[in-house]
Amino acid sequence: MRRREILLGAAAGVAGVGCAPGQDGGAVGVAEVYVGLARARSVAVVDVASDEVRRRIPLTALGERGLPWQIGVGPVGNAAVLPLTVSAGVGPQIGVIGEAEQARGGGAGGRRERARTSHGGRCEVVGVGTGGARTRSVSFAEAAQALTADARGRAYVLVSDGWGGLGGGASYAAVVDLRSGAVLRHLPVAAAGEIVLALLAVPDGTRLLAAVWTPELAVGSWRAGSGRLVALDTATGQQRARAVLPAHAAVTDLAVGALPPGAAGAGVAGEQAVYAVVAEPGPAVEEDEWWAPGTGFWLTAFGAERLDEVGTWPLDQRPSALAVLPDGRRAYLLGGAYAGPWPRHLSSLDLAGGAVTRRWPLPEGARALAVSPAGKAYVADALGDRLWRVDTRTDTLLGSIPMPGVPLAVAARPG
Repeated sequence: MRRREILLGAAAGVAGVGCAPGQDGGAVGVAEVYVGLARARSVAVVDVASDEVRRRIPLTALGERGLPWQIGVGPVGNAAVLPLTVSAGVGPQIGVIGEAEQARGGGAGGRRERARTSHGGRCEVVGVGTGGARTRSVSFAEAAQALTADARGRAYVLVSDGWGGLGGGASYAAVVDLRSGAVLRHLPVAAAGEIVLALLAVPDGTRLLAAVWTPELAVGSWRAGSGRLVALDTATGQQRARAVLPAHAAVTDLAVGALPPGAAGAGVAGEQAVYAVVAEPGPAVEEDEWWAPGTGFWLTAFGAERLDEVGTWPLDQRPSALAVLPDGRRAYLLGGAYAGPWPRHLSSLDLAGGAVTRRWPLPEGARALAVSPAGKAYVADALGDRLWRVDTRTDTLLGSIPMPGVPLAVAARPG
């Protein structure tokens, strides 16, 4: 990966241009994970209890370049797909897939197209941009960069210029209703010259968490910058809370779960924490060197309401993916470099004891991680055509299941 990819939150692609409805019209179960398959150009819906593919959703309308890069799943099974790349000249768009018939119209600034089958499935192309040209440069054209979804059935699509804000455009989030495909509103997230490293919606849909990095530009490199973690009101876009970070620290990954054991309020029903991977100093230097030597990484928990720090755990390296159990007992971190036969590993961090209790080696193709509330964690192994599984109740590696088609993305349906 190059600098652009890492600083756009591993969202190197622009937007998608479509998707196709599922091959069968059966009801969607709650305990499911959605797997984006690049070579197969489809989404496989996997039953968590049996680990069997329940159905496949073809993505042929995405085009040859529109590989499924990120997925956000709503509570009734509707989902949004963010492709890796699209053809030049296509504005910011996503694909929305689901089972129910939809109302016509694209909402505020949204453009929609539909394909239907006899099963009542549908395929939409949703334009998520505001329609304003940010720059005349094709390289800096507005693009969809990242995707997150809440448990109320809304997706939040990060839109910025082709360099994540460094091309001269501000970054904003398009709020998309997954049932209707309508774009409900646009929320400002970051100013021009700032980069959004992570975006996450809280499950109840009231707040959108944004990790923003403001670099100090220099010729050929980036010097010290400053980062912030903010909670935005999803109705108004107003800032509701801001975390206190060290002067030159950046947040790179986000997750939501219950407060960690031992924190004030832990065990109270509904009390949640925002878990953030923090790096100090933030992303930095040359084209292939994002972190300065000696950069420190740790996992920090913030109270979801005020973003006040409630716990911190040192990490020996920056993880490429983070997931936290809904009950806040453990965090799972995917780490390691791309080298050697088993260069990657999945770590289980006990948030009560503060130590890594398990570390499983994984192949170099392991890149995406998701935790299902039904009791399993999944890692997509793109080069091995498989899913690795962990029983999160017993913290046991279950091995892998075949998943042909180059799995790039994995997302769990909320419970």
